[in-house]
Amino acid sequence: MTSPRTLLPSTRPRSLSALVCLTAVALTLAACGGGSPSTKHGRTGPPPVYSAISGREVTSPDQRILVIKVENTAAARPQVGLSAADMVFVEEVEGGITRFAAVFSSQRPTTVGPVRSARITDPQLVAQFGRVAFVYSGAQARMAPVLASANLKQVREQRNDGWTRSTLRGAPHNLYGHPQGLLEQAGDGIASAADTGRSFEDSAATGGVPILSVKAAYPAESMTIDWD
Repeated sequence: MTSPRTLLPSTRPRSLSALVCLTAVALTLAACGGGSPSTKHGRTGPPPVYSAISGREVTSPDQRILVIKVENTAAARPQVGLSAADMVFVEEVEGGITRFAAVFSSQRPTTVGPVRSARITDPQLVAQFGRVAFVYSGAQARMAPVLASANLKQVREQRNDGWTRSTLRGAPHNLYGHPQGLLEQAGDGIASAADTGRSFEDSAATGGVPILSVKAAYPAESMTIDWD
């Protein structure tokens, strides 16, 4: 492994400016409409490219899809890198708490985490994107055949540039992934962002009701998502 790097998490919360999907209530918060985002006036150079997953502007020349499992407990906060995700699934797990499955394509943060384990719902959630690089820290033994048969490339901790153990937190809350290294570990055959049936535009959809936040209750916690 490369020499350990000390991770310095931000001390302030990060807003999730991605498309957020609350899987327990099948709710999506986004600016969705019937066309492409409008061109920004006054720009020079080539026209911007927008993500087919989130509608946000693409800044990464490589749009291959990484899905990273991220812990969502007090010991894991503040998480790192979530604001760069195109989509964040919120999954209810054991004890009524939640965990994130963060989808990255249009932007490549330097670090994401803390990375945690897979759950039985993950293959179904990511199937819509094709063969993704699926990054996780471990899983129960009965999950192994499920993941092996799913249309995804498993990416787990190795001694390479894709991973760091922070010295500021104890295990299992201290594992972080580096997207560029994770994609190198995943290798060839990873799907790039493609049309999944969503469309985006700056104006609200016809008949839509403007909202600024959504709150979802889970057995052991509640989550509020504020529009950024």
